[in-house]
Formats: sequence, structure tokens, C-alpha cells
Amino acid sequence: MAMRTLKTHELDAWYALCGTVFPVGSAYFRRHFEMDPWADIDGIFVAEEDGRLVSSVRVFTRRLMLGGRPVLTGGIGEVCTLPEYRGRGLSDRLLKMADDYMDAHGMYLRALYGVLTSHYGRHGFTPVHPHYGRVRAQSLPALGRGQSVRAFERADLPAAQGLYDLYMGQFPLAFWRGESAYWERWVLAEWRDAWVLEEGGRICAYVEVKAQQDGLFVRDAACVPGEEGALYALLGEVARARGAAFVEGPAPVLAGLPCERVEDGHLMLALTAPLEGAATVAELEALTGGRIAQWEVDGF
Repeated sequence: MAMRTLKTHELDAWYALCGTVFPVGSAYFRRHFEMDPWADIDGIFVAEEDGRLVSSVRVFTRRLMLGGRPVLTGGIGEVCTLPEYRGRGLSDRLLKMADDYMDAHGMYLRALYGVLTSHYGRHGFTPVHPHYGRVRAQSLPALGRGQSVRAFERADLPAAQGLYDLYMGQFPLAFWRGESAYWERWVLAEWRDAWVLEEGGRICAYVEVKAQQDGLFVRDAACVPGEEGALYALLGEVARARGAAFVEGPAPVLAGLPCERVEDGHLMLALTAPLEGAATVAELEALTGGRIAQWEVDGF
């Protein structure tokens, strides 16, 4: 059994491996590699037997906001093993290779989305608790005078970028999107149903949503800080247009509305060096004041 980094000519086989294990299919993993401006094939670790890829771990290069600045972060994703090879410790060995890669690249903050706490706990990961809330569509405000809503257009991208930076900069552990390449390649490739609210000739808010049972799940959103009423009115218009009974999203974003807590997210963090005075994940979570807000669009 060879444990090594992926080779360029094996990318198609790696997409197929991930798509076999996860129900989203291989195109998802192709998109997440080819549309990621920070992708590094040397951050993909695989187990191979007799020319067949059987297990995988990928490190995503990301930055999370902490103390008002972007902190280099290693994101763990694409952790998968073919069923007949499970129970042999392959992903554990690949995760150790990923740990060494992140150490070498100065990624002292690490993040992943999962629920296998004992498995990932051996690599220092501890669950944190981003909260999600649900708001009834009837509780969302109507548009104000002079406000209008329309579908997002590519020309709106600079305005969306500016809104995101201003708005999400308020929330600890939000993803730093920074470069236009990430927006143009990753974000737009993930968006399916995006809308903007305009007032007085300027875009004041945007949202991107997906249908969820008889409601909507907010996958991305931002507004001018202090003008959350515009964001809530936009959500109301989109909910009514889609016939949705409720809207769900990160609780800190919906904090100005009558919001029912529905679940916690599955975010896990590891910290291998002190950050902003925090030496442990528990201390780091305490610094967030329960205001963790991340968007599904940035997930891996």
C-alpha cells in the first residue's frame, strides 16, 4: 500500500474515487479543485494499491477572519475510503501526512466539517458550535419605499464583493474571500439562485439561497452593516417569490428577527499554536462570543 501525494495525471481517478464514496458525484470534486484558485495538488494525499486509488485526504488553503485579520487556515476535506478498505487506518495515516503539510505551510489553524469526533480528535480537532436559526416568512418585512429586487447579474460582482467584506468582517471565523479570482471562479461556480436589493441606484444587499423542503436555506448573504433591514426585506421577497414558508441561516445573521434555533453546525477546529491569545479551541470559541457565521458556499 503506497501512501503519497496525488499526481496530476491521476486527477480524473481521484475525482471518481471521491464521487464513488460521496453521493454528490465526481463533478462536485472536479469543480472544487479546478475552480479553486488556491488549490495545491501537493496537498492531496492518497492511498494506492496495485494502481488503484482507495483512500484520500485533501488540504484546502483558506483564511478565516480572527481579530479583524485573515488567518491562514488548513481546511480538511475529501476524506474518503472505499468500503472494502475501511478499518485499516488509511485515512488516519493520510491525516498525519496532511498535518505535516499544514505544519510546513504555517497553517496553525485547521478546520473541517464532520461528526466523527473521535476519529478527528486524534488530530487535535474539537467541535465548535455555530448556531442556525429559522424565521417564518411571514415575519420578514416587506420592501421599503424605493427598494426593488432582481436576480443577480455578473456586473453586480464588485458590489457583492464589497458588501461581503464589510458585512462578514463583523463575524469571527468568517471566510476571507479576498482575491477576485476566488469570487469569479469558486463563488460564482457555487451560486445557483442569487438576488440583489437596490435602493437609490445602489446595491444594498444580496442573498443566494437553495430550496429546503418547504423553505429556503441561505447559502450566502451580505448587506451594508447597520442596514440589516434591507437584507431581511430581500429575504422576504425571495421567500415569497419561491413560495417558502420559512428561511434558515446562521443565527447571528438572523439575530434581528424572531428566530427559532434549529440546529448547530458541524464545524471542527484544531489549533497548533496560540492565536489572538487563545491557546485552545475552547478559548478560541469563547472569543467569538457565539457569533460564528459562515456560508455554505465556502464549504469544503
